[in-house]
Amino acid sequence: MLDLQLSHLDSDTLSVLRASNEADSTLLITGCTGTGKSHLAHVLHKASAKRCAGRWAKVNLATLSENLIESELFGHEKGAFTGADFRRVGRLEACDGGTVFLDEIGELTPRLQTKLLDFIQYKKVTPVGSNREVDIDVRIIVATNKDLEACVKAGEFRADLYHRLNVFHVRLPDLGGNARAIQRFAKKFFEERKKALGKNILGFSPEVERAFCSYMWPGNIRELENAIEYGVAVEKTNVLQAASLPKYLSAGAKAAEGAETKRGTLAGRRAGQAMMTAAEGGFEPRPGVIRVAEALEPRAVSFVEFPLTMDYHECKDVFEKTYLEQALRICRGQINLTSRSIGLNKVSLTEKIKKFGIDWKKIREECFGPGLRPSRGEGETADGARVV
Repeated sequence: MLDLQLSHLDSDTLSVLRASNEADSTLLITGCTGTGKSHLAHVLHKASAKRCAGRWAKVNLATLSENLIESELFGHEKGAFTGADFRRVGRLEACDGGTVFLDEIGELTPRLQTKLLDFIQYKKVTPVGSNREVDIDVRIIVATNKDLEACVKAGEFRADLYHRLNVFHVRLPDLGGNARAIQRFAKKFFEERKKALGKNILGFSPEVERAFCSYMWPGNIRELENAIEYGVAVEKTNVLQAASLPKYLSAGAKAAEGAETKRGTLAGRRAGQAMMTAAEGGFEPRPGVIRVAEALEPRAVSFVEFPLTMDYHECKDVFEKTYLEQALRICRGQINLTSRSIGLNKVSLTEKIKKFGIDWKKIREECFGPGLRPSRGEGETADGARVV
């Protein structure tokens, strides 16, 4: 069952997940926002021979205050605090025999870290305002997009709790570049949305498939789901067309289809470079030419060619400009997002954009459309000012 529902994951990750389910142990899931951590935890609960008949609960710790988290997890007695007008059974007790998924575990305060550690060690809870202990058998799965090991070193997270949670650990990969995962989740979300809206849409056009596989999905699975929800809602034919996708995706589909086949050199450099696809016989070596492979989409490889008449520094500049232009297109012209994605600080990125004369505003317009800009907090100018 795990192999079927999680077929987009590699064999090593699946092996860890199977072992964690068989051992019924705590599991730590890490990965960027939107990579499907909650989905994975629910799949593991349903696939567990011991836990599937029990209850499942998800608690997002980032959305609750410390007092509410304590009451939500451990319960409280009537009159335990102001507003406690009735006794509340906590999620841990309510899910006895099942699974509790704690999302954003890195947000837990030090006091509640201690209380959660005690529960994991002794399998007992004491509701707020009570002196009774309740024996509970529940599996704990936690998730975070933080580096908990770094949090431990910084003194922000208890080392003993970290080791208790980290019995088994998997990190979910980003969606971008994973064609198998993109296709699987796209089909799943497409079927769900067309059924919910009662639409008779048969499938995706080739342009949509190309757009999905060439886009890097910085928002991961959640962004893909939102894009498909939008596309299915606005599509008027029986095939989902690229024109029905959000603007940044439909523009990306056109860009992928008409990828540049020639790029000029910088500031009057003497030599240019041509790109060839593998389908055109591009694998054959050519005398006096250095060829660098560049992935355009899962089924095609192109090459940037550097004649040996170009010196090292000229080639380096051409490659760096091409790399930054590609990164900006993938990140829809957003400076902060590009900086985070490629691991280059914003000041250095801005300087290189100016050095190479990259028209980042044009790239942004190609993604969002003329006059349109990212929502507040998404984008900013090359000088660092926010786009509003």
